[in-house]
Amino acid sequence: MIELAQRRVAAAGLAHLTALRTTDFLAYPAEGSFDYTLAVGVFDYFRDPGPLLQKMASITRQKAIATFPQLWNPWTAVRRVRYALAVPMRRSLVRKAAATPGV
Repeated sequence: MIELAQRRVAAAGLAHLTALRTTDFLAYPAEGSFDYTLAVGVFDYFRDPGPLLQKMASITRQKAIATFPQLWNPWTAVRRVRYALAVPMRRSLVRKAAATPGV
């Protein structure tokens, strides 16, 4: 997904003005601030959005844009199952990466 965004930014001639990152946002050591921050589809996976929203506010100069899941719609059950399955899988991947030399 990030590669597609980078290609589109470059095609628009904005690569020199844009920084796209994939990272653990809460652990990211922001050295400065950003004009805009964007969180789309992120809050589907967090029970407590407070820390993320606080960090977004602390590093955003102009505008922070975020989308939030609806409390209930036909996809709510699917989203909750996906989240429940993703948490143990992420923990397993992190353990494997930590045990792999050079990672």
